[in-house]
Amino acid sequence: MRGCECQSTAGFAHVSCLARQARIYYEECDENKYGRRFGYHARQARWAYWKGCRLCEQHYHGVVACAMGWACWQTHLSDPEPELCPEATMIDRYVNKMLAASLPRSKSMEVLGDGLCEAGRYEEAIQVLRAYLEVLRRTEGSPVASGLTEDILRVQNNILLCHSRLGRPCLDAEREIYAKRAQLERLGPTHESTLLSANNLAYALLKTKEPHDRAEADALLLESSALAEQKHGRDSEIFLMLRWTYAESLFRFNSDASVENLVEAEGVLEEIAEKWQRPMDYGKSRTHPQTAQVLKDLATVQNMIAGGRAEMRPRDHRLE
Repeated sequence: MRGCECQSTAGFAHVSCLARQARIYYEECDENKYGRRFGYHARQARWAYWKGCRLCEQHYHGVVACAMGWACWQTHLSDPEPELCPEATMIDRYVNKMLAASLPRSKSMEVLGDGLCEAGRYEEAIQVLRAYLEVLRRTEGSPVASGLTEDILRVQNNILLCHSRLGRPCLDAEREIYAKRAQLERLGPTHESTLLSANNLAYALLKTKEPHDRAEADALLLESSALAEQKHGRDSEIFLMLRWTYAESLFRFNSDASVENLVEAEGVLEEIAEKWQRPMDYGKSRTHPQTAQVLKDLATVQNMIAGGRAEMRPRDHRLE
């Protein structure tokens, strides 16, 4: 099956083969103590092949992401949780809880939850991600729990994403996650995770269809886009995601959209579509779900512009 952006026949593989490669990579990192030597982000990297292709280096999407999530869960299900002797100190128990939250059996729940979300199975994804969140929260307030703060925020963010796609956005929770990420020393306001939270908050504001919420969303998108362009560049994925949401604000969530609004949205979408169809730069193709949706949005805007201009010509003619 194929769920990445490899070209020709390179992207076709059995899920069992992909799962075996992911397991081997994880074990190699573990044997080399890669995570212990290089810290949090290195520990996260051990899971790379469960979530993305080792050839094109793009995330799996759709049913392949879901299949790999189930394969990850089944592969690590038998991995043991750590055991402590009765004489273990309190700090030993705190450390044990933190390790349990990052062990394969626990971490594979997040991979499964994200895969279910990618396949559109949002209710199931919420249940799985909530279970993993409870594992992470065992360590809240402990002296060694600070290293898991990013994990907790990431899982909360993905749960909210599922709710949003089910038409149940939660503005208060979106604001809280955005604020926490912006204040976190290891992230800050210009980190990609923080900017992604800004994008999610803006989209939740737009979905309320309230004029004051749309104004707040536009201000947040413009500010975040400027930060993304300054920190990550105009060609970065996060900058283009923010610009995509801004384009949607101009035409999809704007009941009084003018032709000027539509023309601006068209220009933004054309730039995104042109860049995302460069496989060597972005690993996306016309068939990638995001690229396909951008092209669909672009066609919608172009049709709206054609209709709007057609309606405006008689009025202009009468005014003359």
